[in-house]
Amino acid sequence: MNKKITLLICTILVVAFVFGACAKTDGLTVPEQHDNADVPALASPGPLPNNDASIVVMEVGGNKVYKDEFDFAYSSICSQYGVAEDDPSLMGLLQDATLDQMLSQQVIRVKLEELGYMDLSPEDAAAVATQAQAELDYTTAYSLPEITADLGEDYTDEELAAATIAFEDDLLAEYGLTRETFMDFFIETKALDNAKAELLKDLVPIEESVITQYNNAVETDKATIGDDLTVYEAYINQNGMSHYIPQGIRFVRHILIRLDDEATNEIATLRQNGDNEAADAALIKALEAIQEETDAILTLLKSGDITFTEGIETYNEDPGMASNPDGYEIYEGNNIYVESFSQGAMSLTTIGDFTDLVASDYGYHIIEYTSDKPSGAIPLEDVYDQIYNALLTNLQDSGWAAQIAQWKEEVPYTIYKDVL
Repeated sequence: MNKKITLLICTILVVAFVFGACAKTDGLTVPEQHDNADVPALASPGPLPNNDASIVVMEVGGNKVYKDEFDFAYSSICSQYGVAEDDPSLMGLLQDATLDQMLSQQVIRVKLEELGYMDLSPEDAAAVATQAQAELDYTTAYSLPEITADLGEDYTDEELAAATIAFEDDLLAEYGLTRETFMDFFIETKALDNAKAELLKDLVPIEESVITQYNNAVETDKATIGDDLTVYEAYINQNGMSHYIPQGIRFVRHILIRLDDEATNEIATLRQNGDNEAADAALIKALEAIQEETDAILTLLKSGDITFTEGIETYNEDPGMASNPDGYEIYEGNNIYVESFSQGAMSLTTIGDFTDLVASDYGYHIIEYTSDKPSGAIPLEDVYDQIYNALLTNLQDSGWAAQIAQWKEEVPYTIYKDVL
């Protein structure tokens, strides 16, 4: 099964989970619906039929959720946390989590309908229709051979269009959906986005909270890292960034003249096999093939006939330099770069100096010391948007959780936990 079909099926499964409960009309007769103040959250719907598609697990604002839908959601949660579905130590906890998740989804749906968010504007409705069709189009594009298999060689555009529609309808039907119920998912997603935008629009961070968060982050990172560059390296690897920069970090650029691919692969294989002596011999031989070229480049740099920037633009064969115009961060004791490169980079004493030829298993490097990274707290403006957006997400997540909790107080529901 190709990736696009898999993605579409994932979307279909979400649709089936979120909307399937509202598509069923037959099944168990349940007690009259009451408000939350008068009816306990857990009740029994009476004798159970054998078909899980007819067993009512929950009623929310007039909508029914059935056991087969609960089973799908429960299985998904168990898979998410990597636990067995029949683990007795966790089953009750995960069942409760599944019920709460399904209750929240159904309450949200009821309130979106009640508050008018499901009534999309013409512009939103058109965008949603385009998005839904695009999902189907991805699948049909990858499934064209399957679609055209029965059409013969001389099919018309009209025949292809009809076969495509039939293929899409069959795929949706396989998961118990129609085009309308498939579209419902995209409608509700847009309605949910619109509701959040309206109901949470006033929940935004103030500048003082951004500054406080920044100061706290600087102090925390400084206390964690201090001036230990090895701790800094581990911290960056784990967290992606630090708000405090220790001393001793510099930026370097280089001009790399690569060994040919065959030599590079041979050397790498020998090293992996533990035969460093043979790898060193292969490296010496491979470097001889690029010696004349790299000597000429070094001569041009030393004579001033070209600048280092011009040397990079003309001769460099490291594509990573394009995305690191200021150079690579490096410091004593780092474990990021090969030893010869690190030693060459750290041997330079003055900004603007560059090395002679430095050999590695990749080829010859000419390395320039370009600048020192400022130590201390990183500038607030460098991380202001990041901190603001993180605070905004936290505020709005909390606000949305509070909104759902409030809606749960407003929407009548009954849960039949004893049928699980």
